[in-house]
Amino acid sequence: MNENENEKNIGVVHVGLTQGAKTTYFDLVFTTSRIVFAKTGGLHIAWFAIWFFFAGIGAVIYTLIAMSKRNGTQRQLSEKSAEDILKLSGENYSAPYSELMSIRIFDRRKLEIVTTGNRKVFVLFGSTTANVSKAQVCEYAKIIKDAAPEKFVQ
Repeated sequence: MNENENEKNIGVVHVGLTQGAKTTYFDLVFTTSRIVFAKTGGLHIAWFAIWFFFAGIGAVIYTLIAMSKRNGTQRQLSEKSAEDILKLSGENYSAPYSELMSIRIFDRRKLEIVTTGNRKVFVLFGSTTANVSKAQVCEYAKIIKDAAPEKFVQ
């Protein structure tokens, strides 16, 4: 019997990870046994700067296109199991809670995940926009507490 056979999705946290000039959007799908990191889109700062330089409105359009792609991918993922999400793309991956050292929300918009071999700081996003409300941060905290209460640091 597969250990993930009875796995259930608990909730989704929408985040971005900035590395150099690129921000990658992820849906973090918290399940009963792990976190699934599902890539939902990205934004390259160099393209944003070029659009902004030549036409300020272009930067807005570029951001809207990137967010629209992210939102479309989120809708596709919303009904899928963790295993199906992992099969969708080689860029999606998971981390079992046994590898998770800690997870915390800080500065109202940041999420730190520390595993046995890695530390990442994500920026929290709203479900359809780049802005995250205080209520949504509270909802994200509840999802994390429900999924991995012993790993959540307040």
